[in-house]
Amino acid sequence: MGVAADAHGRYGAAGAVAYAAHPRDQQDDVMLNHVMVGTNDIARARAFYDAVLGGVFSAPAPFVNQAVSGHTRLFYRHAGSTFCVSEPINDEPASPGNGATIGFKCDSPEQVQHFHDIAVAAGGISIEKPPGLRESSMGPTWLAYVRDPDGNKLCAIYRPA
Repeated sequence: MGVAADAHGRYGAAGAVAYAAHPRDQQDDVMLNHVMVGTNDIARARAFYDAVLGGVFSAPAPFVNQAVSGHTRLFYRHAGSTFCVSEPINDEPASPGNGATIGFKCDSPEQVQHFHDIAVAAGGISIEKPPGLRESSMGPTWLAYVRDPDGNKLCAIYRPA
């Protein structure tokens, strides 16, 4: 990008402009632009998501943004979409959505298991059934469910073509 971050990995206005022009944003093969979850501990959340998203999907380190409000946000860009983690801008405690799940598309059953194992090793909690094959009306699907350290429900999913 050519724009240096400060000691905390944050970029100023020039960095935001350079980051906004990231070439991955030009990809049209994804449905969602971004998903954002809240956190009550940005350092703990970064350690968790650096391990999971970097270890499973080779996602680069996040762009760290300091909002005008002073709150820190992490933006993990990968394959045309962005996964965001933010301190709540309204200063209320972050809480996971009731009934909400964020699904990460995997390329194989092995990657589903890898996602689960890294997430648990990084402080996540395995939930529901053990990772593995589920037969459903949508065909065979490999799933693994975990909660991140803030309680957000994450799913690793693989469906063969």
